[in-house]
Amino acid sequence: MDQLRALRYFSAVVETGSFTKAARLFSVPASALSRRVADLEKSLGATLLKRTTRAVQLTEIGRSYHEQVRDILVQLEQSDESVRS
Repeated sequence: MDQLRALRYFSAVVETGSFTKAARLFSVPASALSRRVADLEKSLGATLLKRTTRAVQLTEIGRSYHEQVRDILVQLEQSDESVRS
């Protein structure tokens, strides 16, 4: 599993509130994005998102994980930009 990609997908789902919207951001099928997030949850042994047919909500552990992941992804983006410029 490409963990960095899975983290980006997870973060996008949280920020958009939707697997479909997040999938559009990455131009991938929603089913593929959902599978990656499910694989991430499986590798962590924790449920990060509560899924229903109408909504996606963070679990308590998902909220904590997202805060940490978001900071890491921002730092990575800043590092990439620094190297590019």
